[in-house]
Amino acid sequence: MQKHCSGYILSFFFTLLFAAFSTGCTIDEENLENFFKPQPTTHIISAAELHKEYDLNVIAADMKYRSSVIIVYGVVLDIGIDTSDRTYVIIGAKKPEGIRCFFARKDMASLARLSKGQFVAIEGKAKSGDANTFVIDKARILSDEEEDNILPKPTIVGKDATVGKDAIRWVQADIMPGFLHQEKPEYPEKARIAGIEGKVFVIVMIGKDGKPSKAHVLKRTPPEQTVFDKPAMDAVMNSTYEPAMQNGEPIETWLTIPIRFSLR
Repeated sequence: MQKHCSGYILSFFFTLLFAAFSTGCTIDEENLENFFKPQPTTHIISAAELHKEYDLNVIAADMKYRSSVIIVYGVVLDIGIDTSDRTYVIIGAKKPEGIRCFFARKDMASLARLSKGQFVAIEGKAKSGDANTFVIDKARILSDEEEDNILPKPTIVGKDATVGKDAIRWVQADIMPGFLHQEKPEYPEKARIAGIEGKVFVIVMIGKDGKPSKAHVLKRTPPEQTVFDKPAMDAVMNSTYEPAMQNGEPIETWLTIPIRFSLR
């Protein structure tokens, strides 16, 4: 008797399930198609290099980046609100070669803390464009912690500042530039007495002969702490390097070197 009841209940359940599917349930073909699509690739690239790729071949670059998740890093060139009331940040090396990144209104507070000339890394969805109108939608600013995880990590230093061996490369090469000799930055005495610590990102041009030709501060933490700028710049310019190599030939490249000043 119990077996018969169980059979009737099970049969009744499947009948109801079949009726539900036959009358009100349909397959969402679009979602099913998206389910089997590969997930978008995350590209990590400097704003200057992204502009260069679009400038060389718009079609090739658009096929590579359009609709993908992208992380672009560079210097803030402009911050504002367009005629459609959309908030944006433009990052790059110089105008008009900037990448326009659109943010949601809820991100206004974080955008208000930015300033022109500040280094940032931004993640979002790439949209089609050309070399001067490339757009990133649904953008967000990466935190310092995320930057450290995504971009090459600096060396953790001891009581004196040292130059990190890892660095952010602005151009791709077969062999990236490296240190032959790392000049040790001098810890400013007034900073040592005051117990001040910080981190400076210095961008330096490494020539084909491996010699640094020019440099400037790209970013600092804390942003207002400039006491470490000069010793960081001096250390970078007084270091010696192996040049980057492309197709067996030395090439000129920008190299960003993180330098941390710590009393621990």
